[in-house]
Amino acid sequence: MPDKEKIAQNEEQTPDMAAAEAAQAAEEVQKADVAQAAEAQMAEEAQTAETAGETTAIDSTAELEALKAQLASEKENYLRLAAEYDNYRKRSNREKEALLSEAFAMAVSAFLPLIDNIERAVSYSDSNPESVREGVLLMEKQMRDITEKINLEEINPLNAPFDPTLHEAVMHVEDENIGENTVVEVFQKGWRLGDKIVRHAMVKVAN
Repeated sequence: MPDKEKIAQNEEQTPDMAAAEAAQAAEEVQKADVAQAAEAQMAEEAQTAETAGETTAIDSTAELEALKAQLASEKENYLRLAAEYDNYRKRSNREKEALLSEAFAMAVSAFLPLIDNIERAVSYSDSNPESVREGVLLMEKQMRDITEKINLEEINPLNAPFDPTLHEAVMHVEDENIGENTVVEVFQKGWRLGDKIVRHAMVKVAN
């Protein structure tokens, strides 16, 4: 009789145990699924990171190539501008030299008639002194015409206030009858070409 009760109890416990085992099996399956899902997620993240690294490397390479191309372009522009400036500088120097040469030639040509008249005056100096005098007067007039033509202005500051930018005082004199700092004698006239002083006038100044 006791064995029958034990068997009955075992038969009564069998459904509960089966349910427990089923629940445990389901839990293990769920854990396995969770672990598999986590593993898959980790693998996906690793793949994503690897892809991102490759993309970053590609982007860096592309950026480096773009910078190299930009540098080459800037270098080419610099070399072109340097060549253009060098050509401009050489052309400007040639033009300046040409202008100076032309101005010098014009100045020299203006003095040629004066030289011709000096030679004529010398050739007639023994035969006709009056002709020499007339020749000298003519040369003086020609000289005045030349200076006017090339814009060469005479500086003759007699009785004018002394100006150190135009005059050079080589002597001083005390004279109460003359205004102070006044030019009383001109030893050598000065000359001015436009705004440039070619030669200062050498003068005596009253103190």
